[in-house]
Amino acid sequence: MNGLLSEKEVLRRLGIKDFRHLTKANVLELASMLDKMNPKVARKALDQFPKFVDTAKEMLADYKAILDKRVKENDRSVQAVYNSCNKIIALLQEELYNEKLTFSDKRYIIQKIKDVADMMGRKDTKNTMRTCSTNKELGEAIKNNADYICIEGDAKKAYLKIAAAGKVAWAVCFGALAVAVTTIIAAQVTAPFTGGLSEATMFALAGPSIGVATGTLGFAAFPAVLIAVAAGGVGALNKLRDNYRIIKKTDDCVILKLK
Repeated sequence: MNGLLSEKEVLRRLGIKDFRHLTKANVLELASMLDKMNPKVARKALDQFPKFVDTAKEMLADYKAILDKRVKENDRSVQAVYNSCNKIIALLQEELYNEKLTFSDKRYIIQKIKDVADMMGRKDTKNTMRTCSTNKELGEAIKNNADYICIEGDAKKAYLKIAAAGKVAWAVCFGALAVAVTTIIAAQVTAPFTGGLSEATMFALAGPSIGVATGTLGFAAFPAVLIAVAAGGVGALNKLRDNYRIIKKTDDCVILKLK
């Protein structure tokens, strides 16, 4: 079946070794690829998905909690969308009581979960979700304690590198970033002009600290500095790593939720 995604390509896009490593974090990305996958691969993915029912129930419960909170804060047009989402959620929750879900059942459920997430995402972007395509925007969203952050473009690539760093490597990297960020923020305060510092100037001020951080973060070292500067301090990077969790991940974006 030419043109359809192979198992190897699907696993690469999901960033996992096999389908037994599927989690809630990549459910929506899997759903977005089902129609593009070799049918045998799609069946294998859903058959091997660990704790499919429990994962689906947890995601629907999360969405229901978000809806219950948001519906009180929005206008009637938004409430109409949320009402539609609630109806879908109720139907899916009922479907999950079936102890013998077929491949077709699972496919239907996972695609409907994605539909709900997409509907909610479009509305939340207009309300409490911050969409960020630059490092500066991401830093500002963290500073403002955004409940939800949709990260796109180059900012998404930088975030994934920051989030993936191991604890020990991050500890070393964090010290280097702290030096760079502190130097730049101090320069911003004392700068004799009001236009702020250019990225080129900030890169120069970061100096050798960037080299140390690059050992862990690679290309994302300087973006990490820009995020922290925009957020007002290097502690924002720990906040990004520890206080936000991924609720949706696709080829185009990552959506985070404040814990």
